Amino acid sequence: MNMNENYIKLQKKLRIDFNNLEIYQLAFKHPSYLNENFSYPTNTNQRLEFLGDAILGLILSDYLYTKFPEYNEGFLTDIRSELVKDQTLSIIGKEIDLGHYLILGNGENKSGGREKESNIADAFEALLGAIFIDKGFDIVKSVIHNIFADRIDLISPKELKDPKTRIQEYYLNNQSVIPIYKLVKKDGNEHNPIFTMSLIINNKVISYGEGSSKKQAEQNAAKAALDMLH
Repeated sequence: MNMNENYIKLQKKLRIDFNNLEIYQLAFKHPSYLNENFSYPTNTNQRLEFLGDAILGLILSDYLYTKFPEYNEGFLTDIRSELVKDQTLSIIGKEIDLGHYLILGNGENKSGGREKESNIADAFEALLGAIFIDKGFDIVKSVIHNIFADRIDLISPKELKDPKTRIQEYYLNNQSVIPIYKLVKKDGNEHNPIFTMSLIINNKVISYGEGSSKKQAEQNAAKAALDMLH
């Protein structure tokens, strides 16, 4: 099977046609391969991963900014972080069978490298970098939208609420009480203060949070309390 035939299924899944096949082969070349093939050209997928990471962040930021005009920067950042974390990218990569295309060193291959979350996530970002170089910005934007649109549509209104709102709703619904926030301490200096706030329920401290403002510290305390509930 030649290289073109090997990538036919992937092209169909991505809904694009590859032009420069070598750039896609490079996108799947894991650093472990280079470690065992010293005479081979020294490139691996790390530079493409760097590029793809930036492209993914930009396109998702634009998508979320347009889709959720009523939500602030903090909410959009949280959503984007969930979408671009290794776990999410690995799931997507497995859906399009990226592990099959990875070019690994023997040791990495034998140790289950084709199923490793970080390897697949890195390869997915490198693939986006390759698409950008091979097909241009509009095509990689279309690919990202096709892959992520359904996932973004599944985001529930609850997930878009800030931590303070979510924790207040929880305690109102379950214990009929409203969380209280108190300043524990203020560190740092006038230009770079660090506030520590506590979240209190029924006179008991549930969690703490730090931030450069009291509001940020309260949100972080609420987020810590939510994490304890999960």
